[in-house]
Amino acid sequence: MLFRPSVALALVASAMALSMPAVLIPDAPYSVAAHLMEATIECPAGIAGKKGGIVLLVHGTGSTGPQSWAAGPYVNLLPDMGAGYDVCYVSLPDFSTGDVQRSSEYVAYGVQYLAPKSATGRVSIIGHSQGGGVNPQHALTYWPSIQKLVSGYIALAADFQGTLLFNTQANEAQDGSNYMKQQNSPLPGSGARALVPTTSIYTYTDDIVQPQLVDSTSVLPGAGNHAIQDLDVCGPSAVAEHFTLIMSPQAFGLVFAALEHGSPVDLSKFDKAYCTYTKGNMLTNSTAVAGFADGVVADSNQNGDAQKIEKEPLLQASLTIPFNVFPLNLN
Repeated sequence: MLFRPSVALALVASAMALSMPAVLIPDAPYSVAAHLMEATIECPAGIAGKKGGIVLLVHGTGSTGPQSWAAGPYVNLLPDMGAGYDVCYVSLPDFSTGDVQRSSEYVAYGVQYLAPKSATGRVSIIGHSQGGGVNPQHALTYWPSIQKLVSGYIALAADFQGTLLFNTQANEAQDGSNYMKQQNSPLPGSGARALVPTTSIYTYTDDIVQPQLVDSTSVLPGAGNHAIQDLDVCGPSAVAEHFTLIMSPQAFGLVFAALEHGSPVDLSKFDKAYCTYTKGNMLTNSTAVAGFADGVVADSNQNGDAQKIEKEPLLQASLTIPFNVFPLNLN
């Protein structure tokens, strides 16, 4: 099997990390005021101290928290399943079409803000697209103090290695960008591998984040990586593309298993009833489908009309070296 250079370097970095001393470095500074970031967090049913703790939903490019999540199973079904979960979502600035380095601050702050309010003292992150493979991983890298506050990180249709297709972050999230080279740096502590217990769920028929069939960009070393069409999940009959993975009962079933039993997801805990649409299926709910369709239309319009950056932003000076375990001789 062929591997991207970034994946190979991540494996080398893992070996390096075992022999190099770790130095605790402070979190990167925020460039956005706390009250502005707090205002972007919404918990539709409030925070009731449910035993499963708080789940923070992070949307993708061109969307908002409500547009991506309000009509689907994560808001409408998950709160009352299993241990019970308090569900919140964040709306990233400029519909998440601006500099991903800035929008990732909102994820880091969201974890710090919500963790003390969670019954578990920690937060589970579920993200889609850019909100799955870029923003949370960036936040975990450059605000390393939040790693202990994250019980699990579940990515849907994530672009950990970038995408070969056009995107509105002026190629920040495109394969080979300066940003992606930095995220997948071989230095220990970079975002090139899982930094907390992580599950990545994707679909081979993703029409936005590519490649998938060979050397999938959604695969993160150190995580549990599963396409819904894998034979040990639901097999080739499972159908979902990039946007509909949010509504996919197959993906939702994997997410629920990861939340209940921990990441990386244990497939023996995955209920195959989700494969046959007899569980977690909101696709038969006309109101939910209509709400989701409205969100997709808005997403498409916002990708066309919202802020665009004509060239890739420079890497922020405070983020050019991974903060948490870069080896230094302090003597």
